[in-house]
Amino acid sequence: MAADVLVSHQSTLGHYAAEHDEAPIAPHLADLIYTQNWATLGLYHAWKLFGDERYRISFQSSLDFLARIQDRSPDPIFAGCWRGMYDTQSGQWGGGDQFEGGARSIYSGWTNAPIAWSFLFDRFEQGLFAE
Repeated sequence: MAADVLVSHQSTLGHYAAEHDEAPIAPHLADLIYTQNWATLGLYHAWKLFGDERYRISFQSSLDFLARIQDRSPDPIFAGCWRGMYDTQSGQWGGGDQFEGGARSIYSGWTNAPIAWSFLFDRFEQGLFAE
């Protein structure tokens, strides 16, 4: 049921709208703190567990979105990471630094680790569960 909800709430761009009360709420803001990171990882495992092609398509759409927005900043602090929130209208990291997920927010374990796992699991056809 959870994977079905994720599929139905995913935007056509592949992101999940910011809807958490600790951050700005808007459909054009991609939430990489509470939603995108864990949804991507969950969709991969739902697809592996249930074989439902909708989950694979949704997972791939999320990976494609994440690949497009991976930080390409020349600043070594940000290069290669995913920050807390991405504004799909402006094409920039955002949300405001006064909020959770601001443009200078990096969550190495909470955001970047599950996103990296998703790419690695997909590449090596592995997962969190023994097969």
